Amino acid sequence: MNPQQLQGAWKAVRIEQQGSFVSGEAAQTLKYIFKDNQVAAMVESHKKTRAGIICLGGTQTPKTLDITLTEGPQSGEKVLGIYEVEVDCLTLCVSDERPTSFSGAGKAVLELRRERPSQP
Repeated sequence: MNPQQLQGAWKAVRIEQQGSFVSGEAAQTLKYIFKDNQVAAMVESHKKTRAGIICLGGTQTPKTLDITLTEGPQSGEKVLGIYEVEVDCLTLCVSDERPTSFSGAGKAVLELRRERPSQP
C-alpha cells in the first residue's frame, strides 16, 4: 500500500456505470484530485461535485479503499472500492458493497490518467 501513488490530479478517460459506458466527451470533463487522505471530484476542472476522506486497505490484491463522502449529495455515506495503479493509469471500481473485480455490473469503473504539470 503506497498512498503516494494516488497523490495529484487524475483525469477520467473512461467511465462505466452499472454496465453502460459514459460517452468519452462527458467522461473527460471529470477530474479527481488526491491530496493526503482526501479526494475531490471536479467537473470542468473547477466545479467540485463531491469530496471525501480515503482509507486505503492492507496488502490484499486487488488493493482496497474506502471513501467517506464529506461533500456532495451523498455526504455522510461510505463508498467501498478497489483500485490499481500502473504508472500513470489509475483504475477504480466503487460501489455500496466491496467489488471483487473491475467490472461495471452494479458498480462504477473509472479509468483515470495522471495529469502532468505543463512544461514552460
